[in-house]
Amino acid sequence: MIDGNRFAITYTANTNRGSAEIYVDGSLYATLNMYSASLAWQSTWSSGILSGTAPHAIRIVHKSGAVIDLDAVTVYQVPTLPTGINDDVS
Repeated sequence: MIDGNRFAITYTANTNRGSAEIYVDGSLYATLNMYSASLAWQSTWSSGILSGTAPHAIRIVHKSGAVIDLDAVTVYQVPTLPTGINDDVS
Protein backbone atom coordinates (compact mmCIF):
# COMPACT_ATOMS: atom_id res chain seq x y z
CA MET A 1 0.00 0.00 0.00
CA ILE A 2 1.22 3.49 -0.77
CA ASP A 3 -0.10 6.63 0.87
CA GLY A 4 0.37 9.01 -2.05
CA ASN A 5 -0.98 9.80 -5.50
CA ARG A 6 2.09 9.14 -7.68
CA PHE A 7 5.03 6.72 -7.56
CA ALA A 8 8.28 5.96 -9.36
CA ILE A 9 10.17 2.70 -9.81
CA THR A 10 13.97 2.67 -9.95
CA TYR A 11 15.46 -0.40 -11.62
CA THR A 12 18.52 -1.76 -13.41
CA ALA A 13 18.09 -2.34 -17.14
CA ASN A 14 20.30 -4.80 -19.06
CA THR A 15 20.33 -7.39 -21.86
CA ASN A 16 18.98 -10.19 -19.65
CA ARG A 17 16.17 -8.17 -18.04
CA GLY A 18 12.54 -8.80 -18.85
CA SER A 19 9.31 -6.96 -18.28
CA ALA A 20 7.04 -6.42 -15.30
CA GLU A 21 3.33 -5.71 -15.08
CA ILE A 22 2.39 -2.91 -12.69
CA TYR A 23 -1.02 -3.14 -11.07
CA VAL A 24 -2.68 -0.29 -9.18
CA ASP A 25 -5.68 -1.10 -7.00
CA GLY A 26 -6.05 -4.50 -8.70
CA SER A 27 -6.07 -3.25 -12.32
CA LEU A 28 -3.23 -3.44 -14.84
CA TYR A 29 -1.75 0.07 -14.99
CA ALA A 30 1.36 -0.39 -17.17
CA THR A 31 3.94 -2.87 -18.45
CA LEU A 32 7.54 -1.86 -17.76
CA ASN A 33 10.18 -3.20 -20.17
CA MET A 34 13.53 -3.44 -18.34
CA TYR A 35 15.52 -4.65 -21.37
CA SER A 36 18.42 -2.50 -22.55
CA ALA A 37 21.17 -3.21 -25.09
CA SER A 38 23.68 -2.21 -22.40
CA LEU A 39 23.76 -1.97 -18.61
CA ALA A 40 21.78 1.04 -17.33
CA TRP A 41 21.93 1.63 -13.56
CA GLN A 42 19.23 3.66 -11.78
CA SER A 43 16.75 3.72 -14.65
CA THR A 44 13.46 5.27 -13.60
CA TRP A 45 9.83 4.83 -14.63
CA SER A 46 7.16 7.17 -13.22
CA SER A 47 3.42 6.78 -12.96
CA GLY A 48 1.00 9.53 -13.73
CA ILE A 49 -1.10 11.05 -10.98
CA LEU A 50 -3.36 8.31 -9.64
CA SER A 51 -7.09 8.85 -9.49
CA GLY A 52 -9.09 8.28 -6.33
CA THR A 53 -7.88 8.67 -2.79
CA ALA A 54 -4.87 7.11 -1.09
CA PRO A 55 -3.86 4.62 0.05
CA HIS A 56 -3.37 2.70 -3.20
CA ALA A 57 -2.35 -0.95 -3.56
CA ILE A 58 0.63 -1.43 -5.90
CA ARG A 59 1.66 -4.88 -7.16
CA ILE A 60 4.61 -5.57 -9.48
CA VAL A 61 4.61 -8.92 -11.29
CA HIS A 62 7.53 -10.47 -13.23
CA LYS A 63 5.98 -11.06 -16.68
CA SER A 64 8.79 -12.13 -19.04
CA GLY A 65 12.54 -12.52 -19.45
CA ALA A 66 15.14 -14.09 -17.21
CA VAL A 67 14.94 -11.57 -14.35
CA ILE A 68 13.70 -8.15 -13.33
CA ASP A 69 15.77 -5.95 -11.03
CA LEU A 70 13.92 -3.46 -8.81
CA ASP A 71 16.00 -1.05 -6.73
CA ALA A 72 13.36 1.21 -5.16
CA VAL A 73 9.78 2.41 -5.19
CA THR A 74 9.41 6.10 -4.35
CA VAL A 75 6.01 7.47 -3.31
CA TYR A 76 4.99 11.09 -3.88
CA GLN A 77 2.09 13.17 -2.64
CA VAL A 78 1.61 15.63 -5.49
CA PRO A 79 -0.74 18.53 -4.76
CA THR A 80 -3.62 18.78 -7.20
CA LEU A 81 -5.00 22.08 -8.41
CA PRO A 82 -8.70 22.82 -8.72
CA THR A 83 -10.38 23.02 -12.12
CA GLY A 84 -10.23 26.47 -13.70
CA ILE A 85 -7.59 29.16 -13.89
CA ASN A 86 -4.62 28.72 -11.57
CA ASP A 87 -1.90 31.34 -11.36
CA ASP A 88 1.15 31.97 -9.18
CA VAL A 89 -1.05 32.32 -6.07
CA SER A 90 -2.32 28.75 -6.65
